[in-house]
Amino acid sequence: MKRTHWMLAAVSLLLFFGLAAADWAAAQGRWRQEAERDVEEEGWRAAHSAELTEQEAGRGEVAPGISIFAGRGTMEMMRLHDWANALIQQAAEAAGSSRFSQEEQFQTMRFTVRTVRELLRGPRSGSGTLDLNGLKFKAGVLERRGRFGRLFVPYVALRSAAAQKDWRRQDSVPWQQAPPSSAAPQQQEQFFPDASADPLNAFRLTNTARQISGDRWEWTAFIDGPAPFLRRISSVTYHLHSTFNPSRRQGDSSRLGHPLTAVGWGVFLLRADVTLDDGTRRSYEHTLQFQ
Repeated sequence: MKRTHWMLAAVSLLLFFGLAAADWAAAQGRWRQEAERDVEEEGWRAAHSAELTEQEAGRGEVAPGISIFAGRGTMEMMRLHDWANALIQQAAEAAGSSRFSQEEQFQTMRFTVRTVRELLRGPRSGSGTLDLNGLKFKAGVLERRGRFGRLFVPYVALRSAAAQKDWRRQDSVPWQQAPPSSAAPQQQEQFFPDASADPLNAFRLTNTARQISGDRWEWTAFIDGPAPFLRRISSVTYHLHSTFNPSRRQGDSSRLGHPLTAVGWGVFLLRADVTLDDGTRRSYEHTLQFQ
C-alpha cells in the first residue's frame, strides 16, 4: 500500500512539473510576442536576442558562452561584439537600411553593449537611443513577469527619420487628438490648467481609447500640456491596476507626453509620477475613459 502511495505521489509530481514546464514555455512564447509588438510600435524595426531567465540576466549571460561583463581584449569580448553586431545587422535588414558605415557599425555596437550591460546589472528593463545621421538607433532590455519568474529580452531597433515624423506629433497638434496607433481616435477638448509659472501646474493626465473586440479596449495614457513644458519631462512612471503585470511601467520617453499604451477591459484610477529635468516631481491621477 505504501509503495502505491509513493508511486501516485511521484506520478502527481511529474504531471505537475510537466504542466508547469508547458505553462512556462507558453508564457515565454506569449511574452516574446508582446515584447516584439511593444518595441516595434511607432515605426521601429527590431531584432531580439533570446529570452534570459532572471538568473541568466543576473550573470550577464546574453547567449551561451557570451557574457555582457566580458573582460576587455579577451575572446569573450570578441564574441560579445559579434553578438551585438549580429543583432544590429538583423535590425538594419528589417528596417531596409544599408547605409551603415564602419564607424556607425562600431558606434552602435559599443552603444548596444554599454546599454544592455547597465540594464542587466539590475537586472531591469529600459532602453537608450542614439542619433545616426537620419536614423534613430535604440538598444534596450524588455522584461516580462509571471508566476514562474521574470524573463529579460535584449534587443536593438532602428527607425528612419521619415518613419519618426510619421509617428511623432508636431507641436501644433496636441497629443489628445490621437495617438498614432488609434484607428478611430476619440477627440477630447483641449484644456491646460495654469501654465503661468510652474510647468507642473500646466500638466494633466488623460487618455484616448479604441475598442478592439467585444469588451477589450486599447488605451493610451499620456501627459497633456503646452509643448515647451512637455519637453522638460525627463520621465513618467505609470501605476496601473494591480491586475496588470507589471503594474508599474515607464512612459515612452522618445515621444512628447511620454505615452503608455495597454489593453484591458475595465476602467480604473490611473496614477502617473512626472519628473522634470531639474528633478522636481508631482503625481497626477485620472480615471480611464473608454467612451
